[in-house]
Amino acid sequence: MPRALPLLIALAGFLSITGCEPPTPAPEAVVITAVSTYPEFTGLDAVKAQAAEGNADAQYFLELMPKAIAGDAQAQFEMANMYRDGIGIAPDSPSAFFWFQQAAERNHAIAQYFLGLMYENGESVPTNREEALRWYTLSAEQGDASGKSKLAELTAQQ
Repeated sequence: MPRALPLLIALAGFLSITGCEPPTPAPEAVVITAVSTYPEFTGLDAVKAQAAEGNADAQYFLELMPKAIAGDAQAQFEMANMYRDGIGIAPDSPSAFFWFQQAAERNHAIAQYFLGLMYENGESVPTNREEALRWYTLSAEQGDASGKSKLAELTAQQ
């Protein structure tokens, strides 16, 4: 399956859940698949209810979602942090991993660092030192101080 297809399906599902009109009529099966299959939809019903009650964090989360799905690395990074820290939505480590990975693959240096941490600590993925080193290296190459520090720490342990 092409990499963009899950995000397009997810966008159709998100638009349906939030009451927005999808760009083309999305079959109900696509919406159900998007909501039940992709981690980025964890807890959206609760977020929508909180946003309707005026919760600013929940409202911001809903504003970020379409930007993140569209490929905005900063929005993806912010979504990851919201899932990681439980801001505007219940904490969800697998969803945080998903969004950190999306942002990291778009060269977001700090997301690369956090993805390295998740691999190093085995958070939502099996511990993988090589993957941690790879993401720390990419982060460090962009000048991220935390990435440089972790890279130096792990290479010194070899």
